[in-house]
Amino acid sequence: MIGNGLPSATFGFNNSFTFKNFDMNIFFNGALGHELLNSYRGFYENNEVTTINNWNIVNTKHYDPSVTKANVNSIHVEKADYIRLNNMSIGYNVPMKSGAAIRNFRLYVAGQNLFTLTNYTGVDPEVRYQDTDPDPDDGLSPGIERRSTYFTTRTFTFGVNLGF
Repeated sequence: MIGNGLPSATFGFNNSFTFKNFDMNIFFNGALGHELLNSYRGFYENNEVTTINNWNIVNTKHYDPSVTKANVNSIHVEKADYIRLNNMSIGYNVPMKSGAAIRNFRLYVAGQNLFTLTNYTGVDPEVRYQDTDPDPDDGLSPGIERRSTYFTTRTFTFGVNLGF
């Protein structure tokens, strides 16, 4: 066993603010005390023949030329503490005259996955409670970020709410 894939603490913070006709909603979440095996580094930071012949070697500050095989190694286990601004929306309620056909008119912009604060160098510091590769039912190996992990997208939404 190398490292600890389970967090000491997870947290979330949600709040709504209003000021005159403006409103804002934010949601932060995060985790502390867990570590992840960064399999990207394990695969690309080594002197294995297949890596060198394919020009895939990555020479970062963590690169160790003595590693000659893409195996699990304690060098590739990193602290993965993070805090993420998961959702945020800002809206403006346009004042409407009494008796108008439209009672409520609200404009808003919202964003998901706006930023993540972490020192983890992999794709996503989110806690991995189980390893899904090669066996998706293996619940006894948390803390592995596989190379099949995709980047989390940042999404923006602009909208209008109308009330009649």
